[in-house]
Amino acid sequence: VTVSVLIVFLSLAALVLSLLLQLKSYLIFEWGECLRLRCDNAGQKWGFSAVLVDISVDILMALVFIVGLGETCKALSFQLARIWNFERMRRRTTVQTLLSLWVEVM
Repeated sequence: VTVSVLIVFLSLAALVLSLLLQLKSYLIFEWGECLRLRCDNAGQKWGFSAVLVDISVDILMALVFIVGLGETCKALSFQLARIWNFERMRRRTTVQTLLSLWVEVM
């Protein structure tokens, strides 16, 4: 159960990462027309608004992967530690902390 849950979780995290990277690529190459203009960001075509859009996508990525991933890892490790049904609470919290750390590192 644990391995399958972790595989599904890591697959979803990889999917979200690829979607956000696809969004950044779209903003650069399609919206900013950087293939035609030979540039590396949309600022050459759109100016300051492109800088704001680029910053907002970076903030979205930070929120998803720092806040969202941390909270999801904590909830996932809590449920996995609860499934294992430890007799002592100290052992359960230790395993929960190690699982959360392990998933975040992966």
